[in-house]
Amino acid sequence: ELRMMVEIDDGVHCGREEYDENRDAYLAGCGFRVIRFRNEDIDNRLNEVIEIIRTIAKEKKEQATP
Repeated sequence: ELRMMVEIDDGVHCGREEYDENRDAYLAGCGFRVIRFRNEDIDNRLNEVIEIIRTIAKEKKEQATP
Protein backbone atom coordinates (compact mmCIF):
# COMPACT_ATOMS: atom_id res chain seq x y z
CA GLU A 1 0.00 0.00 0.00
CA LEU A 2 1.66 3.20 -1.17
CA ARG A 3 -0.88 5.67 0.22
CA MET A 4 -0.76 7.95 -2.81
CA MET A 5 -3.54 10.15 -4.09
CA VAL A 6 -3.57 11.68 -7.56
CA GLU A 7 -5.77 14.71 -7.99
CA ILE A 8 -6.54 16.42 -11.26
CA ASP A 9 -7.52 20.04 -10.76
CA ASP A 10 -9.63 22.08 -13.10
CA GLY A 11 -10.72 25.70 -12.98
CA VAL A 12 -12.90 25.01 -9.93
CA HIS A 13 -9.77 24.98 -7.79
CA CYS A 14 -8.88 28.58 -8.59
CA GLY A 15 -9.37 30.53 -5.40
CA ARG A 16 -9.39 27.34 -3.32
CA GLU A 17 -5.64 27.08 -2.87
CA GLU A 18 -5.83 27.49 0.92
CA TYR A 19 -8.48 24.78 1.19
CA ASP A 20 -6.38 22.45 -0.98
CA GLU A 21 -3.26 23.16 1.10
CA ASN A 22 -5.11 22.41 4.34
CA ARG A 23 -6.58 19.23 2.86
CA ASP A 24 -3.18 18.11 1.58
CA ALA A 25 -1.64 18.77 5.01
CA TYR A 26 -4.36 16.72 6.69
CA LEU A 27 -3.90 13.85 4.23
CA ALA A 28 -0.11 14.01 4.66
CA GLY A 29 -0.66 13.73 8.42
CA CYS A 30 -2.61 10.54 7.69
CA GLY A 31 0.34 9.22 5.70
CA PHE A 32 -0.87 10.02 2.19
CA ARG A 33 1.14 11.70 -0.56
CA VAL A 34 -1.06 13.93 -2.71
CA ILE A 35 0.12 14.50 -6.26
CA ARG A 36 -1.66 17.26 -8.13
CA PHE A 37 -1.90 17.87 -11.83
CA ARG A 38 -3.92 20.36 -13.83
CA ASN A 39 -6.31 19.28 -16.56
CA GLU A 40 -3.92 20.89 -19.03
CA ASP A 41 -1.13 18.60 -17.83
CA ILE A 42 -3.25 15.55 -18.57
CA ASP A 43 -4.34 16.89 -21.93
CA ASN A 44 -0.92 18.08 -23.10
CA ARG A 45 1.69 15.94 -21.36
CA LEU A 46 0.04 12.70 -20.32
CA ASN A 47 3.14 10.56 -20.80
CA GLU A 48 5.16 12.88 -18.57
CA VAL A 49 2.43 12.83 -15.91
CA ILE A 50 2.39 9.03 -15.95
CA GLU A 51 6.17 8.94 -15.61
CA ILE A 52 6.03 11.33 -12.64
CA ILE A 53 3.45 9.12 -10.93
CA ARG A 54 5.54 6.00 -11.61
CA THR A 55 8.68 7.65 -10.24
CA ILE A 56 6.96 8.76 -7.04
CA ALA A 57 5.36 5.33 -6.61
CA LYS A 58 8.75 3.66 -7.03
CA GLU A 59 10.32 5.98 -4.46
CA LYS A 60 7.52 5.34 -1.97
CA LYS A 61 7.79 1.60 -2.51
CA GLU A 62 11.56 1.69 -1.91
CA GLN A 63 11.04 3.72 1.28
CA ALA A 64 8.46 1.22 2.52
CA THR A 65 10.71 -1.79 1.91
CA PRO A 66 12.63 -2.73 5.06
